[in-house]
Amino acid sequence: RIRNTQFKNNLIPTGLKWEEMLYPLYQKYKNYITWGDQDLLNIIFYFNPECLFLFPCQWNYRPDHCMYGSNCKGAEEEGISILHGSRGVYHDDKQPTFKALYEVIRDFSFEDNLFQSMYYPLQSKFLNTVHTLCGRIPQVFLKQIERTMKKVYEKHVIVNIGANFRL
Repeated sequence: RIRNTQFKNNLIPTGLKWEEMLYPLYQKYKNYITWGDQDLLNIIFYFNPECLFLFPCQWNYRPDHCMYGSNCKGAEEEGISILHGSRGVYHDDKQPTFKALYEVIRDFSFEDNLFQSMYYPLQSKFLNTVHTLCGRIPQVFLKQIERTMKKVYEKHVIVNIGANFRL
């Protein structure tokens, strides 16, 4: 869909396709942008707000949502669905909770038991992050993983074991 859209812009009075617009926008703003592609997207969607879908915070959870206190109600209620690893938080020690989650998922073998090989190590690593504001709300990080584990367990028990059970 995005490739067929005619985007409004401040380059010419008519709309341009995505591929026709990116390079000219870059040329026009290259001396004024800091974040590269993100800045270009912001310019495009400034002129085309109807094409932009804003994700709720639990679908784009960033360190800003917890590093000054919890400020994402959706994540508190539903858990985090997508964890945004911006600013190198998976690889430095500025946000240990984000790094802990990344490391556990990185090291997880998908053939292993989800509880023993992911959930338990994650809980253990989170104990080392309670000194941080993000580390004080582990339930926000664990809620979706718990739901997934429950679904996997129910599917295994009901589909695989339940089908063979007879009275």
